[in-house]
Amino acid sequence: MSATTPIRLPDLHPLEYEHPFDTKALDALQLIPGVDSVVKLVLKFGTEKLVRIQCTASNLRITATSYPSLYEVMTTACAVLNLPSPPTLYVEPGDEVNACVVGSEQPIVVLTAGAVDKLSHGEQLYIVGHELGHVKSQHGVYRLVADWIARAGLNSLAALPEFGKFMANLATTPLQYAILRWSRMSELTCDRAGLLACQDIDAVMLALMKLAGLPESYRDRGNIEDFVAQAREFETADYDLVGKAMKLAQTSGQTHPFAVVRAAEILKWVESGEYQAVLARQTHRLASVKRLDGIEYCRKCMYRMSGGEKFCPTCGNVIA
Repeated sequence: MSATTPIRLPDLHPLEYEHPFDTKALDALQLIPGVDSVVKLVLKFGTEKLVRIQCTASNLRITATSYPSLYEVMTTACAVLNLPSPPTLYVEPGDEVNACVVGSEQPIVVLTAGAVDKLSHGEQLYIVGHELGHVKSQHGVYRLVADWIARAGLNSLAALPEFGKFMANLATTPLQYAILRWSRMSELTCDRAGLLACQDIDAVMLALMKLAGLPESYRDRGNIEDFVAQAREFETADYDLVGKAMKLAQTSGQTHPFAVVRAAEILKWVESGEYQAVLARQTHRLASVKRLDGIEYCRKCMYRMSGGEKFCPTCGNVIA
């Protein structure tokens, strides 16, 4: 789609575009004993508030009056993605192209100065839409835990009051692996949200090229066709092996690893027709049913649906 004003997507639900790798990784994470307890302890000790203070005390807040063109990127992305309350937007120092979202109850989005300077309007819509994808999918608390683990390891929580006794009885390695794996897979869902926000596949490819290291001196001459060809090399990749490599990248400090793999996944989504179906608002039903091997099941009770129901005959769940 060309770089035009993106259309709004009324009543958009994150399950309409959730990546299956994200779904599978989250299901596996929630089966790990202790994950809910870790989340509750992180919330109890105000970890989110601490991170918020660290962020807001150092960075520049963007408002409609101070920086209207940049603020408009946020409001446009929120309007397109059906997010009624825009998170507060900040810019932090840094030449690299990057962004993050902090918090769950009152999320804030942070862009690096490099993202503001080096990305076009469409590319900024993509990267802000990506972060809003985390907000829509309510990734905040799990991502807070994942970021802590990526930086310091899960065992570092044992130094906090009341964590030590709990952590001594917890199998930390499976939990740490599951949280980090889900965190990586959640990026694929949010890349889809970013594309829905900007509705310009070239803008997505250029933004990912810049995340992948496109030199600033070439930023107006980025060869999208060559990058797409490189991305297609991963279309038949061994994702177990790729996943292990992504794990090494994240634990070594890379917050958004494997931009080329992410490009491959977003291209596959576009070419499958699923992206266009979301734009045409033909995917409301996915918020209520889960499709497995072409068969629909109620998301609440997993009753097998015939395809035309308005309500689940077992639990009464409304089918969109």
